Amino acid sequence: MVNVIVAIIFKLFPKYGIDNLQAIVFNYITCLIVGSFQLGEFPIPEDFISRPWFPYVCFLGLLFIFGFNLNALSTQKIGISYTALIQKLSLIVPTSVAILFFDESLTQWKLAGIIGAIIAIILIQLPSTKPGHAESVFKKYTLLIIGVFLVAATIEVLLFYLNVKGISTGSDIAVVSSIFGIAGFVGLLIMIGQIAMKRSTFKFKNVVAGIVLGIPNFYSIYFLLYLLADDWEASVLFPMNNVGIIAFSALIALIFFKEKMNLFKWIGLVLAIISIILISS
Repeated sequence: MVNVIVAIIFKLFPKYGIDNLQAIVFNYITCLIVGSFQLGEFPIPEDFISRPWFPYVCFLGLLFIFGFNLNALSTQKIGISYTALIQKLSLIVPTSVAILFFDESLTQWKLAGIIGAIIAIILIQLPSTKPGHAESVFKKYTLLIIGVFLVAATIEVLLFYLNVKGISTGSDIAVVSSIFGIAGFVGLLIMIGQIAMKRSTFKFKNVVAGIVLGIPNFYSIYFLLYLLADDWEASVLFPMNNVGIIAFSALIALIFFKEKMNLFKWIGLVLAIISIILISS
Protein backbone atom coordinates (compact mmCIF):
# COMPACT_ATOMS: atom_id res chain seq x y z
CA MET A 1 0.00 0.00 0.00
CA VAL A 2 2.90 2.35 0.80
CA ASN A 3 4.31 1.86 -2.71
CA VAL A 4 0.92 2.71 -4.19
CA ILE A 5 0.87 5.99 -2.24
CA VAL A 6 4.32 6.83 -3.67
CA ALA A 7 3.06 6.11 -7.20
CA ILE A 8 -0.02 8.32 -6.69
CA ILE A 9 2.07 11.22 -5.35
CA PHE A 10 4.35 11.06 -8.40
CA LYS A 11 1.25 11.01 -10.58
CA LEU A 12 0.09 14.30 -9.03
CA PHE A 13 3.40 16.15 -9.58
CA PRO A 14 2.67 17.34 -13.16
CA LYS A 15 -0.79 18.56 -12.14
CA TYR A 16 0.68 20.94 -9.56
CA GLY A 17 3.76 21.93 -11.55
CA ILE A 18 6.22 20.26 -9.17
CA ASP A 19 9.90 20.31 -10.10
CA ASN A 20 10.81 16.61 -9.93
CA LEU A 21 14.46 17.05 -8.99
CA GLN A 22 13.80 19.53 -6.19
CA ALA A 23 11.00 17.37 -4.80
CA ILE A 24 13.20 14.26 -4.97
CA VAL A 25 16.05 16.00 -3.11
CA PHE A 26 13.76 17.14 -0.28
CA ASN A 27 12.19 13.71 -0.32
CA TYR A 28 15.59 12.20 0.51
CA ILE A 29 16.14 14.76 3.27
CA THR A 30 12.72 13.85 4.67
CA CYS A 31 13.67 10.17 4.53
CA LEU A 32 16.68 10.93 6.75
CA ILE A 33 14.44 12.74 9.23
CA VAL A 34 11.94 9.86 9.24
CA GLY A 35 14.82 7.44 9.81
CA SER A 36 15.94 9.56 12.77
CA PHE A 37 12.48 9.40 14.36
CA GLN A 38 12.22 5.67 13.65
CA LEU A 39 15.60 4.95 15.27
CA GLY A 40 15.47 7.61 17.97
CA GLU A 41 18.76 9.14 16.85
CA PHE A 42 20.54 10.25 13.68
CA PRO A 43 20.41 7.06 11.59
CA ILE A 44 23.77 7.27 9.78
CA PRO A 45 26.50 6.05 12.17
CA GLU A 46 29.76 7.96 12.50
CA ASP A 47 31.75 4.92 11.39
CA PHE A 48 29.50 4.11 8.44
CA ILE A 49 32.52 4.19 6.10
CA SER A 50 33.91 1.12 7.88
CA ARG A 51 30.63 -0.81 7.82
CA PRO A 52 30.53 -3.84 5.47
CA TRP A 53 27.53 -2.39 3.63
CA PHE A 54 29.19 0.98 2.89
CA PRO A 55 30.25 0.23 -0.74
CA TYR A 56 26.79 -1.13 -1.50
CA VAL A 57 24.87 1.83 -0.09
CA CYS A 58 27.17 4.25 -1.93
CA PHE A 59 26.46 2.49 -5.20
CA LEU A 60 22.74 2.26 -4.43
CA GLY A 61 22.60 5.95 -3.48
CA LEU A 62 24.19 6.90 -6.80
CA LEU A 63 21.84 4.53 -8.62
CA PHE A 64 18.83 6.14 -6.92
CA ILE A 65 19.67 9.64 -8.10
CA PHE A 66 20.97 8.48 -11.51
CA GLY A 67 17.84 6.40 -11.93
CA PHE A 68 15.68 9.42 -11.13
CA ASN A 69 17.32 11.49 -13.86
CA LEU A 70 17.12 8.59 -16.30
CA ASN A 71 13.44 8.08 -15.50
CA ALA A 72 12.78 11.80 -15.93
CA LEU A 73 14.42 11.69 -19.36
CA SER A 74 12.48 8.55 -20.24
CA THR A 75 9.22 10.19 -19.16
CA GLN A 76 9.97 13.16 -21.42
CA LYS A 77 10.90 11.00 -24.40
CA ILE A 78 8.55 8.01 -24.25
CA GLY A 79 5.95 8.97 -21.64
CA ILE A 80 4.98 8.03 -18.08
CA SER A 81 3.15 4.82 -19.00
CA TYR A 82 6.00 3.27 -20.95
CA THR A 83 8.53 4.28 -18.29
CA ALA A 84 6.45 2.73 -15.48
CA LEU A 85 5.98 -0.40 -17.59
CA ILE A 86 9.72 -0.83 -18.09
CA GLN A 87 10.45 -0.23 -14.40
CA LYS A 88 7.95 -2.79 -13.16
CA LEU A 89 9.04 -5.44 -15.66
CA SER A 90 12.42 -5.32 -13.91
CA LEU A 91 10.94 -7.95 -11.55
CA ILE A 92 12.16 -10.50 -14.10
CA VAL A 93 15.80 -10.00 -13.05
CA PRO A 94 15.71 -10.36 -9.23
CA THR A 95 13.15 -13.17 -9.56
CA SER A 96 15.41 -15.07 -11.97
CA VAL A 97 18.51 -14.41 -9.86
CA ALA A 98 16.79 -15.65 -6.70
CA ILE A 99 15.61 -18.88 -8.38
CA LEU A 100 18.69 -19.68 -10.49
CA PHE A 101 21.49 -18.64 -8.10
CA PHE A 102 19.99 -18.79 -4.60
CA ASP A 103 17.88 -21.94 -4.94
CA GLU A 104 14.51 -20.38 -4.20
CA SER A 105 11.54 -22.66 -4.81
CA LEU A 106 9.78 -22.82 -8.17
CA THR A 107 6.50 -24.69 -8.43
CA GLN A 108 4.24 -24.85 -11.47
CA TRP A 109 1.71 -22.55 -9.77
CA LYS A 110 4.39 -20.05 -8.81
CA LEU A 111 5.81 -20.01 -12.35
CA ALA A 112 2.31 -19.50 -13.74
CA GLY A 113 1.80 -16.64 -11.29
CA ILE A 114 5.08 -14.93 -12.25
CA ILE A 115 4.28 -15.19 -15.97
CA GLY A 116 0.76 -13.95 -15.25
CA ALA A 117 2.15 -10.99 -13.30
CA ILE A 118 4.35 -9.98 -16.23
CA ILE A 119 1.42 -10.19 -18.67
CA ALA A 120 -0.83 -8.29 -16.23
CA ILE A 121 1.68 -5.43 -15.93
CA ILE A 122 1.86 -5.14 -19.72
CA LEU A 123 -1.93 -5.20 -20.15
CA ILE A 124 -2.57 -2.63 -17.41
CA GLN A 125 0.27 -0.24 -18.12
CA LEU A 126 0.71 -0.34 -21.90
CA PRO A 127 -1.06 2.77 -23.25
CA SER A 128 -3.69 2.55 -25.97
CA THR A 129 -2.01 3.83 -29.13
CA LYS A 130 -2.09 3.35 -32.85
CA PRO A 131 -0.82 -0.01 -34.21
CA GLY A 132 2.95 0.00 -34.48
CA HIS A 133 3.42 2.95 -32.10
CA ALA A 134 4.89 0.87 -29.28
CA GLU A 135 7.31 -0.86 -31.66
CA SER A 136 8.38 2.54 -33.00
CA VAL A 137 8.99 3.93 -29.51
CA PHE A 138 10.98 0.92 -28.35
CA LYS A 139 13.07 0.92 -31.53
CA LYS A 140 13.82 4.66 -31.38
CA TYR A 141 14.75 4.73 -27.69
CA THR A 142 16.25 1.27 -27.25
CA LEU A 143 19.28 2.37 -25.20
CA LEU A 144 17.20 4.60 -22.93
CA ILE A 145 14.71 1.78 -22.30
CA ILE A 146 17.50 -0.69 -21.54
CA GLY A 147 19.03 1.85 -19.13
CA VAL A 148 15.78 2.35 -17.19
CA PHE A 149 15.25 -1.40 -17.01
CA LEU A 150 18.80 -2.20 -15.86
CA VAL A 151 18.87 0.51 -13.16
CA ALA A 152 15.56 -0.67 -11.68
CA ALA A 153 16.65 -4.32 -11.85
CA THR A 154 20.08 -3.62 -10.33
CA ILE A 155 18.55 -1.79 -7.37
CA GLU A 156 16.21 -4.70 -6.66
CA VAL A 157 18.96 -7.31 -7.00
CA LEU A 158 21.29 -5.39 -4.66
CA LEU A 159 18.59 -4.93 -2.01
CA PHE A 160 17.97 -8.68 -2.16
CA TYR A 161 21.70 -9.47 -2.09
CA LEU A 162 22.29 -7.33 1.02
CA ASN A 163 19.77 -9.43 2.91
CA VAL A 164 20.47 -12.89 1.56
CA LYS A 165 24.19 -12.53 2.28
CA GLY A 166 23.57 -11.12 5.77
CA ILE A 167 25.38 -7.86 4.94
CA SER A 168 22.36 -5.98 6.18
CA THR A 169 19.16 -6.91 7.97
CA GLY A 170 15.64 -5.69 7.35
CA SER A 171 15.65 -3.78 10.64
CA ASP A 172 18.89 -1.95 9.80
CA ILE A 173 17.58 1.61 9.43
CA ALA A 174 21.16 2.86 9.06
CA VAL A 175 21.41 1.11 5.67
CA VAL A 176 18.14 2.54 4.35
CA SER A 177 18.96 6.02 5.64
CA SER A 178 22.50 5.95 4.25
CA ILE A 179 21.19 5.10 0.78
CA PHE A 180 18.81 8.06 0.89
CA GLY A 181 21.47 10.30 2.44
CA ILE A 182 23.98 9.68 -0.34
CA ALA A 183 21.31 10.08 -3.02
CA GLY A 184 20.12 13.29 -1.38
CA PHE A 185 23.63 14.76 -1.13
CA VAL A 186 24.40 14.11 -4.79
CA GLY A 187 20.95 15.37 -5.80
CA LEU A 188 21.41 18.52 -3.72
CA LEU A 189 24.64 19.32 -5.56
CA ILE A 190 22.88 18.87 -8.90
CA MET A 191 19.94 21.00 -7.76
CA ILE A 192 22.18 23.84 -6.56
CA GLY A 193 24.07 23.70 -9.86
CA GLN A 194 20.85 23.97 -11.88
CA ILE A 195 19.61 26.91 -9.82
CA ALA A 196 23.00 28.65 -10.06
CA MET A 197 22.95 28.25 -13.84
CA LYS A 198 19.32 29.47 -13.86
CA ARG A 199 18.08 26.24 -15.40
CA SER A 200 15.48 26.00 -12.66
CA THR A 201 13.93 28.19 -9.96
CA PHE A 202 13.57 27.22 -6.34
CA LYS A 203 9.95 27.06 -5.16
CA PHE A 204 8.70 26.22 -1.68
CA LYS A 205 5.95 23.98 -3.05
CA ASN A 206 8.68 21.59 -4.18
CA VAL A 207 9.82 21.30 -0.55
CA VAL A 208 6.27 20.46 0.52
CA ALA A 209 5.98 17.90 -2.28
CA GLY A 210 9.28 16.33 -1.19
CA ILE A 211 8.10 16.04 2.41
CA VAL A 212 4.81 14.44 1.35
CA LEU A 213 6.71 11.98 -0.85
CA GLY A 214 9.51 11.28 1.61
CA ILE A 215 7.49 9.64 4.37
CA PRO A 216 5.93 6.82 2.30
CA ASN A 217 9.08 6.53 0.17
CA PHE A 218 11.21 5.74 3.23
CA TYR A 219 8.86 2.99 4.34
CA SER A 220 8.53 1.56 0.82
CA ILE A 221 12.23 0.64 0.89
CA TYR A 222 12.29 -0.16 4.61
CA PHE A 223 9.38 -2.62 4.40
CA LEU A 224 10.83 -4.23 1.27
CA LEU A 225 14.09 -4.95 3.11
CA TYR A 226 12.19 -5.98 6.22
CA LEU A 227 10.10 -8.55 4.35
CA LEU A 228 13.17 -9.96 2.61
CA ALA A 229 14.80 -10.38 6.02
CA ASP A 230 11.59 -11.96 7.32
CA ASP A 231 12.13 -14.98 5.05
CA TRP A 232 10.03 -13.75 2.13
CA GLU A 233 11.44 -15.20 -1.07
CA ALA A 234 12.54 -12.56 -3.57
CA SER A 235 10.84 -14.59 -6.30
CA VAL A 236 7.57 -14.06 -4.42
CA LEU A 237 8.04 -10.54 -3.08
CA PHE A 238 9.20 -8.69 -6.20
CA PRO A 239 6.52 -10.02 -8.58
CA MET A 240 3.78 -9.41 -5.99
CA ASN A 241 5.13 -5.95 -5.16
CA ASN A 242 5.47 -4.78 -8.76
CA VAL A 243 2.19 -6.14 -10.11
CA GLY A 244 0.41 -5.03 -6.94
CA ILE A 245 1.59 -1.43 -7.35
CA ILE A 246 0.44 -1.34 -10.97
CA ALA A 247 -2.93 -2.94 -10.20
CA PHE A 248 -3.81 -0.82 -7.16
CA SER A 249 -2.60 2.36 -8.87
CA ALA A 250 -4.90 1.59 -11.82
CA LEU A 251 -7.86 1.05 -9.50
CA ILE A 252 -7.22 4.29 -7.62
CA ALA A 253 -6.80 6.15 -10.92
CA LEU A 254 -10.18 4.77 -11.99
CA ILE A 255 -11.95 5.64 -8.73
CA PHE A 256 -10.41 9.01 -7.86
CA PHE A 257 -9.04 10.34 -11.15
CA LYS A 258 -11.82 8.97 -13.38
CA GLU A 259 -9.32 7.49 -15.81
CA LYS A 260 -10.84 5.29 -18.50
CA MET A 261 -10.26 1.54 -18.41
CA ASN A 262 -10.31 -0.43 -21.64
CA LEU A 263 -10.92 -4.17 -21.90
CA PHE A 264 -7.21 -5.02 -21.79
CA LYS A 265 -6.74 -3.13 -18.52
CA TRP A 266 -9.68 -4.93 -16.93
CA ILE A 267 -8.27 -8.27 -18.05
CA GLY A 268 -4.91 -7.20 -16.63
CA LEU A 269 -6.46 -6.34 -13.26
CA VAL A 270 -8.18 -9.72 -13.00
CA LEU A 271 -4.98 -11.48 -14.08
CA ALA A 272 -2.99 -9.48 -11.50
CA ILE A 273 -5.24 -10.73 -8.68
CA ILE A 274 -5.01 -14.33 -9.93
CA SER A 275 -1.21 -14.03 -10.25
CA ILE A 276 -0.80 -12.77 -6.68
CA ILE A 277 -2.87 -15.70 -5.41
CA LEU A 278 -0.84 -18.20 -7.44
CA ILE A 279 2.53 -16.75 -6.40
CA SER A 280 1.64 -16.67 -2.72
CA SER A 281 0.09 -20.16 -2.68
